[in-house]
Order: sequence, then structure tokens, then C-alpha cells
Amino acid sequence: MRHMSVECVVTGSGHNDRAPCRVALVDLHNRLSWSAIILVTPVLDPLTAIAGLTTAQIQAKGRSFDVVRDELIGHLGPGVVLVGQKVTNDVDWMQLDAGTHYARTVDLAELFRLWNPHFEHFMYFTLRKQVYVAFGAVVGGSHDPVEDEMWSMRLALRDWKKSNDNRPPCRIKCSFPKL
Repeated sequence: MRHMSVECVVTGSGHNDRAPCRVALVDLHNRLSWSAIILVTPVLDPLTAIAGLTTAQIQAKGRSFDVVRDELIGHLGPGVVLVGQKVTNDVDWMQLDAGTHYARTVDLAELFRLWNPHFEHFMYFTLRKQVYVAFGAVVGGSHDPVEDEMWSMRLALRDWKKSNDNRPPCRIKCSFPKL
């Protein structure tokens, strides 16, 4: 099981003008196994508070999307389970295919959602709120994508261990091979 996180920058004035600028993987033991910065031009706003990078860092350390994607794929495979907060967005950003680049995804937003009977819809929570409720830890300061990935893996493993099962967690409809 690996956690993947992709951070984006603003590339234009439109709502959807975004491009991936950073991608990283955390392993089952909560260790950073790989990280890369993607060169993006133009960068209208680096979203430093969210992505954790400045425009200067992106320009100095960034590599082409294709090179970073190829490296990422080298760390993945058809047996990998990707874990994250709305991880399908990250999968889409990096143009990954189920069954080829990964086996399944576990979306923490879906895993920890709650039904609100008053409004008759599900409530979704931020990763910071999930961490606070599960561990009592306050994730403060500026955004750190690697720290978020490590907390995401801890959340997934906590839920998995509570299930007393040999399989990764999943409340949404999916199945996992025995480990």
C-alpha cells in the first residue's frame, strides 16, 4: 500500500487553470519513498501555502512532467494500492491507469465520511480534521505535502488495524486481494 499525493499550481486566471507541480509517495511504513518536483510554465500563483513550493523552487528543481511521470510509474505497478484524500484526482493528474499502474485506490474522504440525517447527505472532512479526531494531533503551520501523505497513511493503517482483517480498509464498494 502506498500513499500518493500530487500538489498543483495556478497556471492562468480560469478556475481550472492548474497543473501538477509536486508528486510524492509514502510507503506502508510511513517513510517517504520518492518525491519529485515538476517544472511548470507559466506559473501565475505557486499556491505556496498549499503546495509548499515557491515559483523559484519549481523553476530551479523542476523536471518535465513526462520524466517525472515515468519515474513515478517505475515505483508503481498492478499490485499497488494508492491511498489518499481524493486520491483519484491525483491519479487523473498523473494520467495513471487502474490495473496497469495501480490495483486500487482508497479514498480517505470516502472512508471517513459521515451521514448527516438532518440534511440527508454525506459530510466530508479535511485531512487535518480527520487527523485531529483520530489522533488528537493538531496539524498546524504551512502546508507540507509530505507530512500530509504520512498522516494519510497513518489514518488508513489505523482504520485497517481496527477492522481486524488482513486487507486494506475500504467502506466503499471494492475488494482487495489477501496480503
